[in-house]
Amino acid sequence: MLGLALLLLLGLLQDEGLCDALAVSVMRVPHTQQRVYFADTLAILASGQADQAGRDAYDSGQSLDPFDRPNVYGPLWLVTGTLGLRMGDAGWVGALLGSAFLLAAVVLLAPRGPGAAFTALLLVAAPPVLLGIERGNNDLVVFLLLMGAGWLLTRPGRAPAVAGAALLGLAAVLKLYPLACLPALAARRGPGRGLARLGAGVVLACALVLLYWHRDYIRMLGLAPAPRTVFAYGLKVPVFAWYGVRDAWPWLLAGGTVTGLAAVVLLGRHAWALWAAVPLTGTATAWYVAGAAAWCFCYVANTNWTYRALLLVLPAALWLKQADDPVRGPLARGQLAVLVAMGWLTVVKSWWIGALPDGQLPVAWNWAGVILGVEQVLVAGLTLALAIGLLGWGVRRLRAGDNLPE
Repeated sequence: MLGLALLLLLGLLQDEGLCDALAVSVMRVPHTQQRVYFADTLAILASGQADQAGRDAYDSGQSLDPFDRPNVYGPLWLVTGTLGLRMGDAGWVGALLGSAFLLAAVVLLAPRGPGAAFTALLLVAAPPVLLGIERGNNDLVVFLLLMGAGWLLTRPGRAPAVAGAALLGLAAVLKLYPLACLPALAARRGPGRGLARLGAGVVLACALVLLYWHRDYIRMLGLAPAPRTVFAYGLKVPVFAWYGVRDAWPWLLAGGTVTGLAAVVLLGRHAWALWAAVPLTGTATAWYVAGAAAWCFCYVANTNWTYRALLLVLPAALWLKQADDPVRGPLARGQLAVLVAMGWLTVVKSWWIGALPDGQLPVAWNWAGVILGVEQVLVAGLTLALAIGLLGWGVRRLRAGDNLPE
């Protein structure tokens, strides 16, 4: 039922009024103001089509995209042109990608009971995730690859392990930031030497791909836009927001300070529980490590566009699994609550702020500063909790070596 509800939601996203209500912006072609759904899928297909036509896909002047966007991703995405996909295919490709993500999220979260199902719905239907679906962003592809990799890596046998490692490597060369997810290999049971060889193989394969297409990757990195907007998540976003709010900065400071003090107290009290919260091995562990590592890396690098929050559905699978545990349950439910609040505060910001074209905030909206301060502290606190969990898991996994408990 949850899967059917989410698929229905995907169909409803074709309504612009619903998109506006959920703070999901629909891109419009300049001058014509024509609405474009799955706009990021369209950009990828336009780059592949331009490449097939002999154009330079990394040159906005030769772009076929209606928004004049060049290819800002790795060269492997240009294979869409080789496969015969064209811009006119964006509708069904984007819908298929969004449907695949929603179904995968239901399988991954596997909610048991109405409470867990409602929590899963709040996570997957949160505006940042819906934005990724509406745009048909290729982070959905990364999510599917990381999910498949985590499942395969924890299956018995050598072939699934190699296949899972290959999916991790593919995600890494497609978007680069999944290189941070390689520690997820250690979520597999097995001798340390075997895992080391598996990791070395992935690193070598990625290095060869990056070396072969190094000029394309260098151009890609030079074109990649920075998410300088208060609707993004990242280490530099609070600093940007500080200047963006201008005269409302005392309100931002008030909201951030109160929430920050509470976060410091809670993180201090539960630091050891976070350190020991992630199991040493298993599928949920692999998903947690991959999603948390990708998120933390992007947060520090300040490359977290709003829709990248969909990666946090991966660690949420472990939290939902632990929610009924008498010992780990309160901590897991707390992190789920912060993640839900983080996503849905985007709606509040959209209602109160109404971002201007340059990303600045209207001075008059003092309460917008409070909401922004609360939200950014919640995001920073959740990121720190994920980092503690990752570090604790890594240290404990390294110490355990091959002596893993049954």
